[in-house]
Amino acid sequence: MEITKIQDDGERFIIHGDSAFLGRLRDVFDQMALGILVTESDKGVANILYTENNRDIVLRVLNDHTE
Repeated sequence: MEITKIQDDGERFIIHGDSAFLGRLRDVFDQMALGILVTESDKGVANILYTENNRDIVLRVLNDHTE
């Protein structure tokens, strides 16, 4: 499980990592049972979307092959 880069551009918090990291992150959010979903697109991008204090929060997890 590896995280290769973390970015915060002021609008998004983006984590670059491998698929093992994505799987573990999905497991953690599932166990928390807060209704936070981790989904993966064909390009290997996972978006974690939830709302906190009336603000949408999106975390993007990118694999090494995603630009």
